[in-house]
Amino acid sequence: MAEGDYKFDPQTQFSDPASYFVKLDKRWKLDELSEFSKNFEQSYYAAFALVALRADSSLGFDTQGRLLSQMARYPWKGGFSTVHFYYGVKRIVGRKRQPEIKKIKYSSPGFIELSAIQDVALNLGAIVASICGSITMINATYNRIYKGLRERQL
Repeated sequence: MAEGDYKFDPQTQFSDPASYFVKLDKRWKLDELSEFSKNFEQSYYAAFALVALRADSSLGFDTQGRLLSQMARYPWKGGFSTVHFYYGVKRIVGRKRQPEIKKIKYSSPGFIELSAIQDVALNLGAIVASICGSITMINATYNRIYKGLRERQL
């Protein structure tokens, strides 16, 4: 992307990027790191849009309008609609506020230290934790139901 493609809203009160840590465990293959990177980046931009569109957001109306325009621009049938949406939000975020890897410590447990907007990264972490917690509860409920069915020979 060319330098001119990046838009920065000088009215933003979003914190400057700061350190955000992602914990690592077990062994990772190179393709898993690539997949994590893509998924984190896309989730980060979606979370940025959600945070930026809150009524109490410190971003200017111009940036919020650009985000709403970006969301309405595509038919949302998958494929390139999604790719273009994330690319557009990435341009709105601006180069200085995109997540960057600062450090990787590979051990068990290890971590990836990222430079990212704290409000966005913390909200994204909370969303991921909530989803993981829900999956754990759903699995436990399924196991209890399945165990009960087997015990009753149903």
